[in-house]
Amino acid sequence: MHSNRKFGKIAVTGASGFLGQNLCSYLEDGGYDISKYSRRDFPGFEKVNYFDHHQLAERLDGIETIVHLAGIAHNPSSSIDKSAYKNAIYDTSLNLLNAALATGCKRIIFASTCKVYGESSGNAILSEDSMCRPLTPYGIMKLKIEDELMRVRQQIHINILRFPPIYGAGMRGAIKYLFKAARYYLPLPVESFEHNRTFLSIENAVRFIEAGVRGNLETPILIPHEGQPTSVGKFYTYLWLAAHDENMPETLHWKLPGGIKSALEHLRLLEPLFRPFAMRSKHRIDSNMLALVAPIDSMRKFFHG
Repeated sequence: MHSNRKFGKIAVTGASGFLGQNLCSYLEDGGYDISKYSRRDFPGFEKVNYFDHHQLAERLDGIETIVHLAGIAHNPSSSIDKSAYKNAIYDTSLNLLNAALATGCKRIIFASTCKVYGESSGNAILSEDSMCRPLTPYGIMKLKIEDELMRVRQQIHINILRFPPIYGAGMRGAIKYLFKAARYYLPLPVESFEHNRTFLSIENAVRFIEAGVRGNLETPILIPHEGQPTSVGKFYTYLWLAAHDENMPETLHWKLPGGIKSALEHLRLLEPLFRPFAMRSKHRIDSNMLALVAPIDSMRKFFHG
C-alpha cells in the first residue's frame, strides 16, 4: 500500500466537497501521501487563500500533483452573481496554476464539467472533439480555465476530466431525486424519460482521478464514463433493482400525457430528466486497468451500504 507514496505529495483542492471527501478517503486508504486543501477552516484540512500568492506558494512547495476540485457548484438559480463564478473558478484556478508553475509542480488534474458543451447533446453522443458551447457562467468559466491549462501543457502535465453528473452518497442536483424516488417505490413515468444521458458513480469518478495521479491518462482531455449512455428511464429501473433486489414491475412502466410532459419539461428542477445529454470518450477506456465498479454495484452500495 505504502508504495503509492512513490507518486509524491498530492494536493487536493476542494477537499471538503462531495467529490473531494470521497477522493481523499479513497487515496488515503490506498496509501497515497495527500494534503487536503479547503477555503474554510476544518479540522484535518489546510486552509488556503487562493488570492494570497505567498501562502499559496508555501502550500505548494514540494507538491508533485495537484487535483483541482475547488470552485463553486453549478446552480441554475439566477440569484448567484455571475462574478461569483469568475472568482471561484477562473481567478482561483489561474492563481493556482501560476503558483504550480512557479513551484515546479509536475501535474495538474482538473475537474471540469459536461457543461462546457452547453445544456443538451441533441441527437448526438458528445466526445472530446465536440464543439464547446457553454451557456451558463459555470460552464463558461470552466472552459476558460481549460484553455489556460492547455496553453501550458508543454510545461506541466495536464489532465482535464469533463465529468458528467456524479451519483453517490452526498450527491447534488436532480439525480438525487431519482434515488429518493426509487428508495420509496415511487412509480415514475420511466417511458417519458427516453432521452439518453451519461452518468458516473462516485466510486468510478475517484478511480479516474487516481489514474491521472498514476500517469495512466495519456490524453489531456477526457470524458470519464462507465459504458454506453442510457435513458433516464432505464437508469431508474436499475435504481429500482438496486434498491429492492427485484425488477420494477412492468405494470408500473407508464408514460406522461403529452401536455403534462411539456409542462414539466419547463420546470427547472425536473428539466434534466427530459433533456438529452449523452457523452462518451473517443479514447479507449480500460475498465480493468482503472478497476471500474459496475454501476449496479455502486447503486447497491448507495442503498444498502
